[in-house]
Amino acid sequence: MPRIYTLICILVLLYPSSSHAQLTITYPQNRSIFQRDNTNKAFVYIGGNYAGCMDRFEARFIPRVDGQGLATEWTTIQDAPQGGIISGKLEVTGGWYTLEVRGIRNETVQAISTVDRVGVGEVFLVAGQSNATGGDGIPTGPRASDDRVNSVDFQNIINGAIPTYSSTRLPCVDFVHMEESTKSAPFGNYAWYWGAFGDSIVKNQNVPVLIFNSGWTATGAFNWKQSIDTSATTLSAYGYEFPKGLPFGHLRLAINNYIAQQGCRAVLWMQGGVFQFWLFVKKGVLYGLLTLQYPLS
Repeated sequence: MPRIYTLICILVLLYPSSSHAQLTITYPQNRSIFQRDNTNKAFVYIGGNYAGCMDRFEARFIPRVDGQGLATEWTTIQDAPQGGIISGKLEVTGGWYTLEVRGIRNETVQAISTVDRVGVGEVFLVAGQSNATGGDGIPTGPRASDDRVNSVDFQNIINGAIPTYSSTRLPCVDFVHMEESTKSAPFGNYAWYWGAFGDSIVKNQNVPVLIFNSGWTATGAFNWKQSIDTSATTLSAYGYEFPKGLPFGHLRLAINNYIAQQGCRAVLWMQGGVFQFWLFVKKGVLYGLLTLQYPLS
């Protein structure tokens, strides 16, 4: 009997902690960053699931470091939830935060869940040629030194081959800190100089930075224009035939799958060497880029 009584006591003591597992936040993901507006704010949407009965859900954002954001108070994001689904939003000032969400029943906290790192700041999408992404044996630049510089580590090369646009399947998004070897989705080679770039933006603006990269070595603006058609192929200045719908398809994939969720400050387009090779500076760059006007869906 003493052993049974001890076991019952342990289970009773552990029960309150197990109740915290009833609430799971599935969105936003850890290290995700959302583009702020010109007032330094953004609405961050919050989603997840829960078990049991709840009267409401509340959320708050707490700066991870003093001075790196503005804390919010506990704020109701959903009243009278039903069906085990959490859905709400909260306006957040530019910064780097821990998100906390709690479920309330009869004015008592029933469950709580956190996301360690969520940001409101600057989001950039890179396009262009090797000036944008490196490659061809050129060494990478440094990793980002600041924890607030992030990306998605994926390059669209499967078993050594680059699939066509129509056959590309992006993996589930996993946001990471930008290390030297990070292949910024959907086609970045490594950090290149974007780690240092991100550090500079963070230092100047005091907000986190998220970078995607669709650049491709030796592409000209005409290659991007000619591959707007998802079934079209285009030849580089050096005779390489790109897979159908690429390189423009990587820009489209980034916009439809990443930027549609995170927002974006700007597309940073880098061109250069290939036009010196072809002497197409005026005809190639200006005409090619100015005519990249096409629905991205």
